[in-house]
Amino acid sequence: MGLLPPAHVHPCYIVPRYSSRLESEPTPVSHIAYQEPENDPKNFCYIWIARGQPEVEE
Repeated sequence: MGLLPPAHVHPCYIVPRYSSRLESEPTPVSHIAYQEPENDPKNFCYIWIARGQPEVEE
């Protein structure tokens, strides 16, 4: 039984660079998307959150 080599752990933290304002009555989240860097010199990952209008029942 062999020993596994030590794992290299990269630090991971989230720093918001932009955030839109929150409404007093927030709308529900309709979509979430994760975007990895392709040609970003800062090597940022992005999380996009889309909100939609609540459905009105008649």
